[in-house]
Amino acid sequence: MRCYRCGQENFEGASFCFRCGATLAVRPERTGERPSSHSSQRPFGIVFIVIWTIISGIGYLFLSVYIGIIGGFIAGAVGSLTGSEVVGTVIAVLTILFFLLGVLMISGAIGLWQLAEWGRQLIIWTRAVELLIGFVTLGIGSAEEIRRMGISSLLMINGLFEIVVSIIIISYLVREETKVLFQQGTTTPREWQPPRQQQVSEYEWVEPPSPQVSLPPPLPQPQTLPANLVVWLEVVQGLNVGQRFFVLKPDNLVGRSNESDIQILEPSVSRRHFRLKFEHGQFLLENESNQGTYVNGQPVMGWQPLKDGDYIQAGRVVFQFRIQGRA
Repeated sequence: MRCYRCGQENFEGASFCFRCGATLAVRPERTGERPSSHSSQRPFGIVFIVIWTIISGIGYLFLSVYIGIIGGFIAGAVGSLTGSEVVGTVIAVLTILFFLLGVLMISGAIGLWQLAEWGRQLIIWTRAVELLIGFVTLGIGSAEEIRRMGISSLLMINGLFEIVVSIIIISYLVREETKVLFQQGTTTPREWQPPRQQQVSEYEWVEPPSPQVSLPPPLPQPQTLPANLVVWLEVVQGLNVGQRFFVLKPDNLVGRSNESDIQILEPSVSRRHFRLKFEHGQFLLENESNQGTYVNGQPVMGWQPLKDGDYIQAGRVVFQFRIQGRA
């Protein structure tokens, strides 16, 4: 994959250029907006809800047209016989209601696909309305007159289906793991540049940085890293760019939980996101999050060996793995 900014060839599927740090996606000047690697990480649940909601929205649009046409003839016939306009008013209200519901569902699906918070909220509210419609359908299906017409079972099944699907979708969208995806959905993560002091030649020595950890160091552990190793994770994208987290043990859990050896206080990072381990003279990384962990733009499967300068993405945060000295 070629970088649009500097022309560097990167491996297929890379999220950013390893020469200039630009995100690799459709060129910004073609779309009018900056690319974001976050949009490529939509869970299957979000994709399913978007597809199903668009189908439902189109169905409600067709239903509104059908009610408007057929109901118009029925209202006209009833009005000419009884002189009452009640039926016409009810049909007009139902037509407008279903039309608006269809439009809002399709709009919400677009927002959900863009991982925008307004899209999530709109889908929740439209599904709440459909949940209410499901209960109303159950009530209509249980009426004695409908049973005589022989369509009671059809209405009951349709009402139950709407209720179950709406409850499943709402339950998924209000989960904490799902809300994390939308907490920064209205803003595009800014492009990051690797720190200039790290762009050195293969033979140039960089002095180990002085610790800049705001929290006190952890208690001494039974096992420690070799004394001549200085290892840290430096934030290059996300909150607190430039912050360094020093690796002080051979086995380190990285995540949002208080139990983590390296705690990352960022909502998009899982409570237990990934683990860093030092074995046989090298560092290995293992993913422990349902969101996945990426090294140099590739998803981690099993234990992934790390080398100095590798980029690790956890949620919306990108670290650069730095190691100085030899084991």
